[in-house]
Amino acid sequence: LGTLAQANEPRSVVLRSVVAMASSRLLRRCAVISLLLALLLACAPQTVLLLNRALVLSLALSPAVLLSPAAAASSTIQQCLFLPALRHALGRSAALTKWGQWAATRPDLVPPSVCEALSVLHAHAPAHAAAISRAEVEAATGASIEDYFDAWEDEPLASGSIGQVHLARLNGSAVAVKVRHPRVGAELEADFRLLELLARAVDSVPGLRWLDAQSTVKQFGWALQRQASLEEEARWLRLVGRNFEAWGDVLLPAPLSASPSVLIETLVPGAPIGEYINFAAATASAHDPIRGRARQLSVAQRHYIVQRGVDIYYKMLLADNLMHADLHPGNLLFSADGRGGLGTIGMVDLGMTAVLTASEQHNFIGFLQAVGEGDGRAAARCVLRWAGGGGGSGSGGGGSGGGGYGAPAGEASLRDVAFADAMASSFGRHCRGYGHGIDLGVVLRETLSLIREHRVAVGANYVTLVVNAMCLEGMARQLVPEYNVMDAARPLLVAHAKLPRSIFGAISPAARFAKRVHDRTVLQRLLREGARIAPRE
Repeated sequence: LGTLAQANEPRSVVLRSVVAMASSRLLRRCAVISLLLALLLACAPQTVLLLNRALVLSLALSPAVLLSPAAAASSTIQQCLFLPALRHALGRSAALTKWGQWAATRPDLVPPSVCEALSVLHAHAPAHAAAISRAEVEAATGASIEDYFDAWEDEPLASGSIGQVHLARLNGSAVAVKVRHPRVGAELEADFRLLELLARAVDSVPGLRWLDAQSTVKQFGWALQRQASLEEEARWLRLVGRNFEAWGDVLLPAPLSASPSVLIETLVPGAPIGEYINFAAATASAHDPIRGRARQLSVAQRHYIVQRGVDIYYKMLLADNLMHADLHPGNLLFSADGRGGLGTIGMVDLGMTAVLTASEQHNFIGFLQAVGEGDGRAAARCVLRWAGGGGGSGSGGGGSGGGGYGAPAGEASLRDVAFADAMASSFGRHCRGYGHGIDLGVVLRETLSLIREHRVAVGANYVTLVVNAMCLEGMARQLVPEYNVMDAARPLLVAHAKLPRSIFGAISPAARFAKRVHDRTVLQRLLREGARIAPRE
């Protein structure tokens, strides 16, 4: 009609056009639907937005859902069609991307092949336009990019599920500027309301109640919604930074300015340790097994990275009750320009940090002590306490009670016994205790497999501790295969087991000294043998 009016058409032509259009059945239906949607939007805007979000996500997820029966029957279809479709669907939402990243670290719930496929979501989240970053930063700082910063890079250094990072210079110093993706807050709220409905449906199915889906979604949603505010990440950086401020060679970014959508922080020097490992693995050959960046690391530097990684993990576990929730080698940086000629270790991306209760700390340390003693049944009792079930009182993970299975007490008791028997059998094959070459990675993977097989519900913080320990052990195995993380931690774990907490705090320097003696012994042996430590699978 606007076109006809602008063309100065006669009124009769305009009228005939209006009549023709009004007589269209499709137009009448659209008008009715539009009117209903307008009324619904006016009365319940959140409901409309939720329905719209549900439609968008349903369309995104439908290929993966339709392919799932065939994927269950064929590994080829799973690898070639289902997993790529699933990754694409999860990338359509910040919440689903983060859930995919989280699921990649939950081998107790998700098959290992799916965990491996979803792990790429850690590094390949979509980035938003540079103009959006500029607008957000200018709104947060109250000044133009050119006036506020000495230099600014539009190309993001990295992009995650919540935001992306730009490099800049401020007052002559290099800084990292994290900018939240647009509409993340509203999308997270809508997505988690949908996930809560889905979790309620899952928990209504008797055979799936052991998953305790509502509790898992609630824990995950609460943590991610807090992570969506970059002010929250700044708070964790200050808190964890204070815990490590006396460690001159362990560096964390210092927040300079923070708002809900923009975080400006100091730039920690170094490259991700994962690059040293992955690049070497990708370029390894029978003739030259340690090419690329790994060749640049001396034996002493590799040993330093591993032993300091163990120090960081056990400090957070035994002393701080505060654990970086994503302590993989990509979030640990190494710089060779540190003090003493060895280097520095940096920790980044503390948006998700696990605060451990006394019960969670006690139960997990008890599990590690049982691993050190080669006692599978004691380890099983600790794991069952992770679910709030048999084997003792107390719950660190907030399971569903009754063994964490959502099953009758008698059935849960039988499962507890079966789980303890399976753990004892597994330890008999893979874990004979300190001094016998404990392969912690194998022990933890076996434990997670048995947890999934016997349907033991496990709290989110426990899985964080397990996955971080697996990352630590994997890093050690790649860089210094001769370094056994359990034997190295023995002085700390034994002292914690034998002494009351108040006395352990006073005696812990002696335990750390004993660990340093062990570490020096390992390094001296490596140097004496002239070991060329090749990364290995």
